[in-house]
Amino acid sequence: MDPAIRDLKEAFPDLLVCGVEPVAALVNQAVQKGNAACPAILQASGETLPFPDASFDVVCEFAILHHAAKPNAIVREMLRVARKAVFISDSNRFGQGSRAVRLTN
Repeated sequence: MDPAIRDLKEAFPDLLVCGVEPVAALVNQAVQKGNAACPAILQASGETLPFPDASFDVVCEFAILHHAAKPNAIVREMLRVARKAVFISDSNRFGQGSRAVRLTN
């Protein structure tokens, strides 16, 4: 089970938690690991989320924006489907300091 989805479901069992993954093989892998309820993982692109406007109270991103070709499009979609808040948790090698600093931390 995806750690972020698992942690949210454990902390808030009545919470509707959905994830979006564009790669079918990774969706299948997530389902095999127990992410089938809710539906927990949908095959879709973050650039065109398959949800109506303001359909979630909160929308979160966990460490994917630095992999995306169009991160601004993903953030726009997150804002579109969120009613109350958007949380972005992302890091990459540029935001963590020089290589020497990263190796010493």
